[in-house]
Order: sequence, then structure tokens, then C-alpha cells
Amino acid sequence: MKSLYYVRSTLVSAAALVAVSATAAPLFSLGDNTALFINSEAGVEYNSNILRTESNEDSETTFIVRPGIEITHGGEGAAMTTFTAGWEVRRYDTYSEFNGEYARLNLNTSYDSGVTLFSGVASFNEYSGTSGVLEPGVGSETLTIPVLNERAESRLGGNVKYRLSDRLALGAGGEYWGRTYQNGPQGRTLVNLDRYEVPLRVFYNIAPRLDVVAGYRYREVQIGDSPVGQPKPSDYDDHYFFVGLDGEIFNPLWSASLDLGFQERNYSDGTQSVDSFTANGRITYQADANRSYYLLLTRDYSVSPVGASSYVQNQATVGANYRLNEMWSLMAAANYAVTDYDGSDREEDLFYVLGGISYSPNEYVSINARVRLTTIDGEGTGATNFDNEFISLSASIRY
Repeated sequence: MKSLYYVRSTLVSAAALVAVSATAAPLFSLGDNTALFINSEAGVEYNSNILRTESNEDSETTFIVRPGIEITHGGEGAAMTTFTAGWEVRRYDTYSEFNGEYARLNLNTSYDSGVTLFSGVASFNEYSGTSGVLEPGVGSETLTIPVLNERAESRLGGNVKYRLSDRLALGAGGEYWGRTYQNGPQGRTLVNLDRYEVPLRVFYNIAPRLDVVAGYRYREVQIGDSPVGQPKPSDYDDHYFFVGLDGEIFNPLWSASLDLGFQERNYSDGTQSVDSFTANGRITYQADANRSYYLLLTRDYSVSPVGASSYVQNQATVGANYRLNEMWSLMAAANYAVTDYDGSDREEDLFYVLGGISYSPNEYVSINARVRLTTIDGEGTGATNFDNEFISLSASIRY
């Protein structure tokens, strides 16, 4: 659930982007405040465990091209819109059956009048994931069958904050998010879903740029067709009552978006109701123009595409961004998550560390390298266990 302070921060970033765009010689100018850019990327990825297996790991190299365009519009009144459209082409060195092409469409818009703050998003993106399924072979041999999981994700939503007075403001929003998997040769194996959210908030100002927040969020999840040979999982709805903080804390270098409260999940078939403490938080420290640090903390319900199993996940992420000079920048992050599945003995711990370096010799070209080390340690029925090293090198152009 994205905070309105986060939206305001995004507005500032978008304003900087529009300012850069104005001096970066776009491919076409479509008016005083609108520009068209070529925004494309090409790269190579190395994955040490492409099938995500616990043993007999198989590495793979993937070549990726992402041609695309970007349209930006920003003018007076702090209204900004960015639309990107692209196509991702993936070609695998060994597992050619994983080759595919995927659409990328994203629209982000925002407006800040000083009284009304609005952000909106619309997107359609296609992705692929790879895994291996164990099947009996000859005798005692076990075979790992490569599996490609392709999905499409759609999103449409917006949030608005309206300040009634110097002290009081109201916020409301709505969002739809959908996930659809392609059927494999054996029929449906992963579960589709549609999720609807409506958050309502009341903001009370206690400092020049800090609000106390109280609110309620309704979330409904509708599960699609069940996997072959399994009963259809139940739909459910969540009711979340929360309080929190939104804005600057300590001094202007520190910002926070925090909410915590009580959440109840009710299943439509009446089989069960689950209650839980829930929290979402982001704390950012902008040390100076070149260094920033952040901490993310979440505890929330979610649903797995495998059998639509419901689970609670506790997650913490720390990260840093450091700009060395006009051309070089560094980033790093570490994440730890604990997942506990409802009505099952399945539990999983996920840990990853991520590091990256970027080189931008000019305003048009960027070269990026990333390394991510991941470990998933699970126990119980259906739990996942694997280690993975991922390395990527890419070059992008925006002109």
C-alpha cells in the first residue's frame, strides 16, 4: 500500500527526469512539454541454477534485447506523465525451449497542486520464469524436466490526497492487479488471480512535513481456474485497520512511510477466518546529494500461484545508493524473508544480497552490472530449497 509521501517523493524524481529530458535532446519534440525518446537495452545474464533445483544445478547464459520508446509530458502545475512501451526478446544458450518475447507497457502519472496530490498507474507486462520438475526415470534414476512458466500481469490504479486544512487531509484510492499464467501442455498448473484494493486514510499534521495516519483497506482476491485434478481454491477478502506516520522524521534528511495494524482474512467458502498483525514501512536517509540509505519492513498476507496457497510473509530489506561522481554510481541491498503457509507445515526462509555498479559516460548511455546471490531454505510439504547466483551486464540508450 503506497504512501502519499512516497508519491510526493516520486513527483520530485519525475520532475528531475523531465528536466533532464528537456536537455537530453529527445528524438522528437511533440510540443512544448512532450518529448519522445528511444529507450532501449541489450544485455547478457548468467544463472548458476536455471531450473532452481536443490542438487544437480544446471547453469545457463541468456541474451536479452529490449527495444522500446518513452514519452514524457510535464508542464506547469507539477503535472507529469511518463509512458514506456517495449518488447523483451530472450534467447537461451542451452535451453532454447525457454526462448520467448514479452510485451512491456507502463504509464505513470502524477499531479501536485499543493492542496491535491494524485498518482496513477496503468501497466501490462509479460514475464517468464524457469524451474525444473522431478519425474521418475529408468530404474532409480530421477529426471529433471525443464519447465517454462509464462505470465502476464496487469495493473490499474490511483491514489489521491486532498488537504482540507493545514492540519487535516483525506486520502482514498483504488487498485486492480491481475496475474494470468499460460497453460502448459498438461493444462493449467499455476493459478491465476485478480486482486482489488480500496484504501481510505485520514491524515493529521503534527509537524511541518509529518502526518499521523489512520485508515482502512479492503482487499478482495478472486482465484482463477484450479490446477488440473485439484479443487478450486476459495476466494477471500482482507480487512486491514491501521495507524501510521507519513513524512519527514527527525530532520529533512529522514523520511518515513509506516503503517501497522490488525488484518482479518475471510474465505468465501466459509471454511476459515485468519487474523494477523500486519505492517508496512519504509525509512529513508538521504545523507547528501550522492548517498542514500533505506530500510523496508513488511508483514502481510499473500497467495502462491502453486495451488493458491495462502501465506504470511515477514520481510526486511536494507539498501544503499552511492553516486561516486558524474559517471559512476553503486548500489547494494540485502533481503531476508520468512514465509509461513496457512493450514500447512510448509515454511521457507529466503535470503539474498544484491550489488551493482553503473557507468554513464554521457546523458544518453548507461552500462550496468549486477550480481545477486539467493538462498531459499524450506521445510515441510512442497517446500522449496535451492541456491542461485545471478550475474547480468547490460547497456542502455535513451535518446
